[in-house]
Amino acid sequence: YAFVGVTQLKSLVKRNVIASDRYAEFLASIITVAKQFVIDLTRLTKPELIREYGHLRPGTYDITSLAYCDAFDHYMDLDNRITTEETPTFQLTNQEATDIRTALQTEGIDIEPEKFLDFIRAAIQGRELGKLEFTRNLSVAMDLIAGLGESYDFTRDELSFLEIDDILELATKTIPANLVTLWKSKIDLHRRQYAITCAIKLPELIASEHDIWSFVQGNTKPNFITQKTIVAPTADVANCSPATLDGKLCLIENADPGFDWIFSHRIAGLVTAYGGANSHMAIRCAEFELPAVIGCGDSLYRTLRLANRIRIDCTGKTVEALS
Repeated sequence: YAFVGVTQLKSLVKRNVIASDRYAEFLASIITVAKQFVIDLTRLTKPELIREYGHLRPGTYDITSLAYCDAFDHYMDLDNRITTEETPTFQLTNQEATDIRTALQTEGIDIEPEKFLDFIRAAIQGRELGKLEFTRNLSVAMDLIAGLGESYDFTRDELSFLEIDDILELATKTIPANLVTLWKSKIDLHRRQYAITCAIKLPELIASEHDIWSFVQGNTKPNFITQKTIVAPTADVANCSPATLDGKLCLIENADPGFDWIFSHRIAGLVTAYGGANSHMAIRCAEFELPAVIGCGDSLYRTLRLANRIRIDCTGKTVEALS
């Protein structure tokens, strides 16, 4: 529903029914989990924050990644909390309401414009809340797996090379006496398979089986969030300390809810290699009115990653490395 709603909004922009800046204003008026998280950073204590958000971890399915509860001070700086601005409200003008109503009726959609926007707002909020709640159980499951592995002297890194069925089958049969030997052989096998997988380069879009064997790396059309223009120094999120992100244009290949901690810092904007107009970080940046280039593609991302400063013009839909 969230994907459908945002696509319909973009269609209204494309048809000049609503302006691009009004589209951005509507998205900025939506309070989702991320904005509530930043608001809570200003009013809750550390134990309260851990109780509510401690299960989140960068790379939601990555057992080697530490959850917020295990490395809270690494991700967040409560001594330098950001000041949250009041969330802007959004109200359709009479002309916008008339134009949207006409566009919807033309397509056979019988709904008032205000109800239409309420549906989209609720869908976006519900999708983000659903991910937050789902990851609570997922995080607990990974910690239980880590505890099980530790009892047999396996590290989290080693456990990451097991398949989930290797764990689940223990619930339905007697644990074999040679479990350690069995798991070690599977871990060694999967390490080798993973190394081969990492060595294989595939196209971003596979249109036929022939693309597996040879392809030309095309230019990806990025998604630009907001209508802002910025010039800022860069920070590679994967290879820098969270304490150094303030004022930086953050680069990250792709991100999930576990990376919401970056919004607790005063970042200037965001660039990702992968992700679409409805991806997690696209929604987040629209909500925080942060200029962003989402899904710029592997080739451009590698170029931008080497830059010290980047200029983003979201209105003109351009991004360039300055130095």
